[in-house]
Amino acid sequence: MLSIAQNQALFALLGTLYGGNGTTTFQLPDLRGAAPNGLSYVMCVQGLFPMRD
Repeated sequence: MLSIAQNQALFALLGTLYGGNGTTTFQLPDLRGAAPNGLSYVMCVQGLFPMRD
């Protein structure tokens, strides 16, 4: 659950597609079951990943 006020750009992309009330909160998708062969998905909400030099 994330705050819309602190993550406006991300909310503009996702909206309430994955949950939240749409006025103060929204949620990110749970991708844990979608990763093949023990890999994992990561959604960065701040900064750059992986770090760039």
